[in-house]
Amino acid sequence: MVSLNTVRANRRTFVRFSINMLNDFRYAIRILRQNPGVMILAIVALAIGIGANAAIFSVVNGVLLRPLPYKDPERLVFVRADLQGEIGHAGLAGSEINDIRNESKLVEEIGWMVNPSANLTGGEMEHVTAATASDEFLRVLGVQPAMGRLLSHKEDQGPERVANLLISYELWQRRYNRDPNIIGRGIEVNNFTATIVGVLPERFRVYLGAGAQAPPQIDIWFPADSFADRRYHQYQTIARLRGGVTLEQAQSELDALALRLVQEYPKDYPNGDFRFRLVPLHQDLVKPVRTAILVLLGAVGFVLLIACANIANLMLARASGRQKEIAVRAALGATRLRVIRQLLSESIVLAMFGGALGLLLGRWGVDALLYLRPQNLPRQDDIALDGVVTAFTVAIALISGILSGLAPALHSAKTDFNAALKESGRSHTSGAGSSIRTGLIVAQVALSLILLIGAGLMIRSFANMRSVDLGFDPAEVLTFRVEVSPREYRDFGKRWNFYRQAMEVVQAQPGVEAASGIVGLPMDPAGLNDFYATVENPDAAQNAIFSPVLPGYFRAMRIPLKTGRDFTTQDNDEAAAVAIIDEHSAQRLWPGESAIGKRLYVQARTRSMRQLAEIVGVAGHVQYGGLREDTRPVVYIPYRNLPYIVTMTVRAKTDALSLAASLKKTVEGLGGRRPVWDIRLMSDYVSDAMAETRFALVMLGMMSGVAILLSAIGIYGVVSYSVAARLQEFAIRIALGAQPTDILRLSLAWGVAPAAVGIVIGIVGAIALSRLLSTLLFSVSPTDFTTYAAVSSLLFVVALLACYIPVKLRALRSDLKTSLLR
Repeated sequence: MVSLNTVRANRRTFVRFSINMLNDFRYAIRILRQNPGVMILAIVALAIGIGANAAIFSVVNGVLLRPLPYKDPERLVFVRADLQGEIGHAGLAGSEINDIRNESKLVEEIGWMVNPSANLTGGEMEHVTAATASDEFLRVLGVQPAMGRLLSHKEDQGPERVANLLISYELWQRRYNRDPNIIGRGIEVNNFTATIVGVLPERFRVYLGAGAQAPPQIDIWFPADSFADRRYHQYQTIARLRGGVTLEQAQSELDALALRLVQEYPKDYPNGDFRFRLVPLHQDLVKPVRTAILVLLGAVGFVLLIACANIANLMLARASGRQKEIAVRAALGATRLRVIRQLLSESIVLAMFGGALGLLLGRWGVDALLYLRPQNLPRQDDIALDGVVTAFTVAIALISGILSGLAPALHSAKTDFNAALKESGRSHTSGAGSSIRTGLIVAQVALSLILLIGAGLMIRSFANMRSVDLGFDPAEVLTFRVEVSPREYRDFGKRWNFYRQAMEVVQAQPGVEAASGIVGLPMDPAGLNDFYATVENPDAAQNAIFSPVLPGYFRAMRIPLKTGRDFTTQDNDEAAAVAIIDEHSAQRLWPGESAIGKRLYVQARTRSMRQLAEIVGVAGHVQYGGLREDTRPVVYIPYRNLPYIVTMTVRAKTDALSLAASLKKTVEGLGGRRPVWDIRLMSDYVSDAMAETRFALVMLGMMSGVAILLSAIGIYGVVSYSVAARLQEFAIRIALGAQPTDILRLSLAWGVAPAAVGIVIGIVGAIALSRLLSTLLFSVSPTDFTTYAAVSSLLFVVALLACYIPVKLRALRSDLKTSLLR
């Protein structure tokens, strides 16, 4: 056992240490106040670096590190189907889900959901997000309702429609004013009445991968049971593994199951290309943004290191001027450890002030990040400057203080105190101190160059994106979605009459040049994936985007028809089996031949589903799935019996957005009790497609600008200090016949040489790290010579100016005779 005397001795030691540290900090503040300019510069530099790290770490913590807000989230997996030629994020078919539920011994529970459209049609019409889900889906996530109960398809699904539903906490709060009697209340949705049986918890979100196309905030939940088929892979499926089961074990079991299904159902899997794929739910969610976030975290880390190097240089310069003071303290009994502690306390005080200001900048930075965020950034509600981020910020502030003060403290402690006392107050400069300052400049320049090269590559990528030929003209095109009720417009002829009437009344509005509609807008991930095959090779089905369009669509979007004709109202009246394909598909399928009059099988994955259609036109190629996807084939078909939701495309003569209110009122006035929703400019979709690259560009550009500014300040400070310390030497050289240009050349070498070394090291580092940027770049190599040369030249010019200014001000304009008489 520890004796009472030992405990008391340890307590006295701790109290004495605390008092000494408090005195050190008090003295450090008093010393720093004597040089307010240096103190403010250091605090601001550190605050910028610390604030940037706090803001980015809030994203890292909220998106990458924090577990998903579900029960045992590490056991949750996303289950999808791998199918030959499938583009996108294929869900499972109903029978496949039942196979896993009945035969897997390693999957504890499995559930699915799809995202139908939902409109609140009672009272003020409003479009809301919705999900149709199996009974198990919310149970898999471990969700319990805040009020009421969960759904059961046996109890809550009527013979023709949904009888009961769930709503979100946010919808209950926003639309129903937190009505305490909401359970049992009937609401009109999609023109029928259903009863609310439960309210989900506040801030409950559904986090699935980007390919699932499921919005995180879902307001209405419908019950349903899956259809027993193997053709339509529409169900977004998640599963919970049994305790102790690894992902590899579960994957192996489902691989064996998929192989057995292919053998048992050869007609449904004609190519033998089917496989289940399991991905951890969190990993699937963050995969599209993980690289960009980690790159930005590395960038702000570089900025903080550059700021620390700057502070270290400032502290070295101050320490060199305080050598006599330190020598006196040593003569009065201060040990070298005591000197180190005192100097470290000064840098820690600076870091704490910088950290406090950095927290404020970080809070603003989080707001800026959320404003600039790309559309695909998940878990945006979880990004905040919370307790974890605050603790991280305090920790990096403390580490920054130690890093920036350690080298100056160790250097000062090694000073020959006796020699310093004999210098009669003259500054004493050692070669070691100069070497440290030079090394810090090399590091600053190298880190700055890496950031600048990253920003330069992103600038090239963004410029390349802006120059992409979209295949259509987004300028002055207004889009909005319209949906007809599946119950009231079950007949195709009735739906077609409604949309034809909508086109006519919109076209008649003043300021409208052309009006049409499409299912699956370019740049919108909600397009329809299906398969086509040629008559010559019917078994070689290929995946494509199928877009049902209304007549006049190509005119409204200014997509050129290379050959053939557009769809007409007669094609829809007669349900003609015709199609229009894009020019890339035409060239690939029939090189050197005209595609007009050729025939294609559409919905051609299996023989039983395929339909024959004649090609009546070839349209220009459109960047349909985004700017990075330029090879996706597109097949346009007339508006037939598939879609209930159509996106209207309206080309305005001028100022398309000004037409929004009148067009909404006009279309909603056609009857049917369905709102017009998602009113957006087509140019917004294009902007969203560039959002990820623009976000990385802005962030890297800002970090690079700060880095180059801090590096320039660092070089300026080192050269300025070196010039001041050697004015007497310059005077002697001038007296012996040296010319001002000789002094200039000698002085510039002190800053330019380490900058040049830093540039070389930075180039090597950028090449080594370039692969991290490869997924963010667009049509530019990670080792692009032009970017490297331009950025290196820019940084060298900045370094040259940072060297020239102090030399010009202090060496070439100084009274060197006075320096000689010192």
